[in-house]
Amino acid sequence: MIIQSVTPDNGSAEGKWIALIIGCILLIAVVALPYHQSNDEGVKLESHQVLITDLAQDDLAMIAELRLAYEEIYDIQAESTEENTWPDIAYLADEWLPPFVQDQSWERRGKHQWQHLGNGIYLGLTSKKEGSASFIFNAKGDDIELWLHPELMSTSISPDSISWNKSELIQQQWVQVIFPAHDSHLN
Repeated sequence: MIIQSVTPDNGSAEGKWIALIIGCILLIAVVALPYHQSNDEGVKLESHQVLITDLAQDDLAMIAELRLAYEEIYDIQAESTEENTWPDIAYLADEWLPPFVQDQSWERRGKHQWQHLGNGIYLGLTSKKEGSASFIFNAKGDDIELWLHPELMSTSISPDSISWNKSELIQQQWVQVIFPAHDSHLN
């Protein structure tokens, strides 16, 4: 009589291999995690610059609208048959493009008086102390260039006295908004 011992196929050997593989994956993830972190500490700001993460909520909301508006303005200009033709404020408001349209959001954010200074440069001066700051931005080029002035109001300055010159903006106490490195395609 031949006696043969048969071990049950309960999957214990396969389970050990799967546990070992899962352990290896977790070990690799733990070791690699520090190398996958963003490092915003390397941003060196000049005295006329501010990091977007340091701004107030009202300013962040306005910047979000301006970044979307930048994309639309850039596309409108790119589709234009005439070179260096930029949409004016009335056209942007007719297209219901925030922050140029005068709606409840416009009132809450400071009733900005928008003006197209020419060549893709737009100026928005706030009319109220509450809400977001005054903004000037350049829609020309592949990246938005955005400046803000927290204290400047439409009643305190003529838009004609503002020009798109970096040294003049700094002298007039405008602050350039700097976007984090992982957002560098929009800064």
